[in-house]
Parts: sequence; structure tokens; C-alpha cells
Amino acid sequence: NGVLFEIAGFLINYMVQLNAEVLTNLTKLGGWVVVRDITNLGLIFGVILIAVMTILGREEYGLRSYLITLVVMALLINFTFVISGIFIDASGVFTNYFLTRIGPGDLSTNLATALGVSNFLDITNLYSDSNSYIQNLAQSGKILTIASQLAMVTLFMISATMILLIIGVMYFIRWLVLAVLLIIAPVA
Repeated sequence: NGVLFEIAGFLINYMVQLNAEVLTNLTKLGGWVVVRDITNLGLIFGVILIAVMTILGREEYGLRSYLITLVVMALLINFTFVISGIFIDASGVFTNYFLTRIGPGDLSTNLATALGVSNFLDITNLYSDSNSYIQNLAQSGKILTIASQLAMVTLFMISATMILLIIGVMYFIRWLVLAVLLIIAPVA
């Protein structure tokens, strides 16, 4: 169970780091650039259509009034990454604020320290040094105390591991959704 806790801790540390670098990772991929360029081609086609209709004197459709809308759309399309980056960086500032308040190390180490995972099975107080360990287990209630403590520790470790895994998966889903939304943002 401790191995799963460490794997969950590694996953959450990796996902926190990946989410912090979502903007820099996406600039390396170039998906946003491709979608932006294709969308800009559509805008250029719209401007050419307005120009051709104006030259031919076909003003009955009122396409010239759409020229300002196309210019605003072009500005928004070309600055979607910057606009999105402002909001993502703002959320990153809040995340870093809380992560630095937890402690100096990585998140999983600080959680394990705060939960006292290494001290869960401290059974030294259940028996004295004067008697043997076996004799103390045979005494009334001692074995039941150890068994219940072991069961509760196991239940807690399973719960803590599942929670860390769920948080790691949520960070992965957040990263995936942000990546997809940033890539298709010029189309929106």
C-alpha cells in the first residue's frame, strides 16, 4: 500500500509540474499555430469576398458592414493564446501560493509528512519491555487493539492513496482540457 501511495505521490507531483508548464509545452507542439493559420485563411477569404463584392457593386448583401467584425475577429484570433495565457497564469499564481504554503518540498512529500504516514504502525506503546511480545499479545485486548489499529491504518492508506490518485487524474484532465481548448481557441 505504501508503494501505491508513492506512485500516487509521483503522479500528483508530475501533474502539478505539467500543469504549471501548459503554456510552454503547447508552444512547442505548434497545434495552436496551425489552427490559427487555418482560421486566418478563412478570414482572408472573407475579406477577399467583401472586396470582390464591393468591386462588382453588389452592395445589396451589406457585406461591407462585416469588415469591422472581421478585423475584430482577426485580432481576437491572433491573440487567443495571450488572452488565455493571462487567465492560466493567474490560476498558476494561486496554485503556487498554496503549494509554497504547504511546505518547501514537493506536494506528495509534504502530504506524507503532514499525515504522519511513517508513524502509523507505532505499536511500541502497546507492550512493555519487561514482558515478551507474545505474552502481551495474549493479554486481553492487546491483539484486538493491534488488529484494529492495523485495519484502520490500512483503510486510511487506501483512502489517502485513492484521493491522491484522483487528484492526479483531475490534474491530468485539467491539463488535457486546457491543451485542447488552447489549440482550438482560434476557431471559437
